[in-house]
Amino acid sequence: MDGINAMHGDAKCKKYDFNHDKVHYFTDKEREEYEVYFTPSKDGTKLIGRYKHNDEYIPESIDISERDDEDAHHYMWNLNRTMYIVVDELWDEAKYGLVKHTGIVAGQPALAGGEVYFKKNGVLWGIDVFSGHYKPGLEHLSMLYQWMKEEGWPVNSIHWMGLKERDKSRSWTKERCDMIRWHKIEIDGFDVDDLRQSCYELTTSPYWTLIED
Repeated sequence: MDGINAMHGDAKCKKYDFNHDKVHYFTDKEREEYEVYFTPSKDGTKLIGRYKHNDEYIPESIDISERDDEDAHHYMWNLNRTMYIVVDELWDEAKYGLVKHTGIVAGQPALAGGEVYFKKNGVLWGIDVFSGHYKPGLEHLSMLYQWMKEEGWPVNSIHWMGLKERDKSRSWTKERCDMIRWHKIEIDGFDVDDLRQSCYELTTSPYWTLIED
């Protein structure tokens, strides 16, 4: 059209670039391959993750001392409290493009989503809720903490990661727990008073870590 110029570099765009950036929505069958379950270690001090369909350990993610979001495993925790963890090396990126949180649950609502970190033999090291699409908050991480606590799992062996934002009033600290409108959370199976208490426990845990925004 007259008066409209192509953006710089548009002429070099290729179909591959568009396909690489698109979001692949998992089918039910694809999603089942990434459903996981957890059990405490024999001594009860660690939480072990395995894939439900083959009982194999969730692979080790990264050198934890060099935390890198690009190498962490993606997870989604859906409304039925089922967790799916997608490991990049098990995913056909050439065919489907990069794994996206919204793709794992096919764009459906969820309780939480982010990155998860594992050591050898399926040991869960840490978890966050840093999904760029769903943008969960401290209340969602508190739900995850509450769920694991109610299951009797060793929550104090897990590194819980929150946001240290530029605006200190919005950083995920204990004081932030007081700012959440807990009474507006109406999700079956979650008691708001328990969630508030879990938020306090979470943000004062020795394994609580704030990551720069």
